[in-house]
Amino acid sequence: MFESMSSGVAIYQAVDQGKDFVFVDFNSASERMEKIKREDLIGKSLIKTFPQVEKFGLLEKIRQVWNTGEPEHFPLAFYKDDRVNGWRENWISRLPSGEIVVVYDDLTAQKQAEIALKTSERRLRSYFDQNLFGMAITSIDKGWVEVNKTLLEMFGYSRDELKNLTWAELTYPDDLEADVFHFNRMLAGEINKYSLEKRFIRKDGTLVHTNVSVNAIRKADGSVDNIMALINDITPRKKAEIALEESERYFRTLLHSLHEDIIVIDKEYRIVDVNKSFVTSTGQSREQVIGRFCYKVSHNRKTPCGNSEGNPCMLQQVFKTGEAKSCKHTHKKANGSSVMVDVLLSPLKDADGNVTHVVEAIRDITDMVAAQKERDQLVTAIEQSADTIVVTDLQGSMQYVNPSFERITGFTRLEAIGQNPRVLQSGVHDFEFYERMWNVLTQGKTWNGRFVNKKKDGTLYSEDATITPVLESNGNIINFVAVKRDVTEKLKLEKRYRQSQKEESIGRLAGGVAHDLNNLLTPILGYSELLQGDFGPGDSRRDAVDEIMHAGLRARDLVRQLLAFSRKQTLEYKSINIGNVVTGLEKLLRRTIREDIEINILLSPEIPDIMADMGQIEQVLMNLTVNAADAMVEGGRLTIEVGYIFFEENNSIEHQEIEQGHYVFLSVSDTGCGINEETKKNMFEPFYSTKGDQGTGLGLATVYGIVKQHGGFIHVKSEIGIGSSFEIYLPISMELPTTSKNIDSVILAPKGTETILLVEDDKRVRELTLTLLKQQGYLVLAASDGTEALAIVKSLGGQVDLLLTDVVMPDINGKELYEEIRNLYPSIKVLFMSGYTNDVITNHGILGQDINFIQKPFSIHGLAGKVRDALSK
Repeated sequence: MFESMSSGVAIYQAVDQGKDFVFVDFNSASERMEKIKREDLIGKSLIKTFPQVEKFGLLEKIRQVWNTGEPEHFPLAFYKDDRVNGWRENWISRLPSGEIVVVYDDLTAQKQAEIALKTSERRLRSYFDQNLFGMAITSIDKGWVEVNKTLLEMFGYSRDELKNLTWAELTYPDDLEADVFHFNRMLAGEINKYSLEKRFIRKDGTLVHTNVSVNAIRKADGSVDNIMALINDITPRKKAEIALEESERYFRTLLHSLHEDIIVIDKEYRIVDVNKSFVTSTGQSREQVIGRFCYKVSHNRKTPCGNSEGNPCMLQQVFKTGEAKSCKHTHKKANGSSVMVDVLLSPLKDADGNVTHVVEAIRDITDMVAAQKERDQLVTAIEQSADTIVVTDLQGSMQYVNPSFERITGFTRLEAIGQNPRVLQSGVHDFEFYERMWNVLTQGKTWNGRFVNKKKDGTLYSEDATITPVLESNGNIINFVAVKRDVTEKLKLEKRYRQSQKEESIGRLAGGVAHDLNNLLTPILGYSELLQGDFGPGDSRRDAVDEIMHAGLRARDLVRQLLAFSRKQTLEYKSINIGNVVTGLEKLLRRTIREDIEINILLSPEIPDIMADMGQIEQVLMNLTVNAADAMVEGGRLTIEVGYIFFEENNSIEHQEIEQGHYVFLSVSDTGCGINEETKKNMFEPFYSTKGDQGTGLGLATVYGIVKQHGGFIHVKSEIGIGSSFEIYLPISMELPTTSKNIDSVILAPKGTETILLVEDDKRVRELTLTLLKQQGYLVLAASDGTEALAIVKSLGGQVDLLLTDVVMPDINGKELYEEIRNLYPSIKVLFMSGYTNDVITNHGILGQDINFIQKPFSIHGLAGKVRDALSK
């Protein structure tokens, strides 16, 4: 019976304290499955014979059973080595002797089946399970060690009841002598197995006729440890014709209830039986096919298939080898349609093991193949999806992740499977966040939201997620599927976009404010300066004028700071050395910084020049040093460092894109109180201040705008209680003018006699400028807009030496006006003035070397110097 089992049965003996196992016995089914002969295997190492068994996981299960004695089921899994491969399902148990019995099936073909196949298999397996042989393991003193359900049903005893009896006590007395005789020979080592027919006494007193196959399970020393018995109930065969007919009817009922087409073929290749499914599928009645040759019925051939060269008949192979065969091919049905079928040919053998018939089972797998193709397409789509896809069980343990999950998180699939997604938690979200999510999901609803998660390397990233419960037909949740998209870069872009929009909005506001406010401040400061000259020292009216002047200058500086943040101020670039700038301001810094603060200046030996606006760079340095001093309330150390650095490739620092190239860096560090995270997020925003009424909130905003307009970037490092460091990087090479004269460089107010055409749409500014220019001796012609200015020019008979014009005017802007007048007077000079240039005469706020410009509001000396400078070119 051991040899007749369709399942593979292997018996092992532990060696080396369970580190390895050797084969004790191996049945014929195992020989077929593993493609190895019993005699080549007995006594051989399990690990050496099946080198992948440890990786496969079965070895660990065998060790577990060997250690605990508890039977284990090793579920369906795939085994592969250089010799064999396939899907195996194993049942493992340990005999009292310590030997391991493994019963297993090769389920490779069944693994490929679909739901319909599985349903059919369950029905067929249910039938065979009810008709399997009784199996028992007994001790050498004839006691029952282990029995199966079939045997219990056969004898009518419960498992506990049977343990109190021996098999000798249940054996019919007339049959006991022969059985004990063979049993004693086995114990003596004369034989290893025997078979016989015998009768057992059921619990109800009736007899059961059986066919018993007995095999000895021996220890390493050869002594018998236990005995395995396969017991087949043959009572029906011993009964009258009625029992045989009932068995026949039962078999036919089963045969005709199967969904597969069944054909039974004898050694003559004649069909001896078919089931109803075959009749329905082919349209041929049983009477039409029974007795005919299979090759004529199935293939419409005149000779057996094997007679054709290159087309071996699988039926012939089964009859010859006694081994089951299977294949897949296209089959044409009675209605002319073609279907894909799975054909399984199984041998039926007589008592001597000779194949007498072959059962051919034909299963239509057309839908299964289509479903498999559809599933493969779905799997391919999921595997190649750019989005992360994760499947978890009800407890949240990950059962599947796609390659995008591996790419984004850094965790491999093997590392992720079995883990809870909490391994990705960043700590950004609180407990209530996850509790709300689970409340939604456990109600069977879809959850949508955004996670800030952590990669394997600790990097944080953001992802938008949709998590959907997977429901059974009865509404029970069986899984959760999460589809997530990495939006980290998108959020960075959005943040930069919002910052850009904010800067643009502030820039527009600043531009409008600058234009109007500077036009108001120009007469305020200009007339205040005139009044200062009229009132001598000690005159109380001089103090009032000084206050007006001070307030006007403060208002002018605020406007310029707004323009600096929004990068709308007008710059005059020239080649400067930041090291020299720091050196030039050192004395001023040491006078203005408190004495309890130590100032250290570190300059690299070679600092390349950069193109920059000297005044703006000085303002950056002053703002940063003042802030650093304010952070050191109880004194400390202020360090200013200038050096050179080269970035080898494009990268980013705190979401700032940095292009490859050479940079000069300016670092201002302090040992003060440090900057908290909230302040770091907002410190470059205009009007954000931590100084209360003492600050405008424009200092760092101004620094930020100046640095950005110079094409640089800022990196801030800070630790609470330790200090802060502001690192500014400015590019060395920029395509900018190399020379430019400095604004307000003239100390004395030079005079002249040339003719100047003044064009200004603001009356107060126009009248003040007219007054100042006349005081300097110039002949001034004034116009309120471009149209009036052109009319004046065309009416003149003489030369106009200089056009002094506002840039932004309602009808014609200053640049357009200059171009039209130059057509009349090619040699005319021009001096532009504005509180806000709006890029009319600049390249993104940067003056060219040939452009003369004065910023509103201006001083008397500043205007006089600029006019003289423009006329002298």
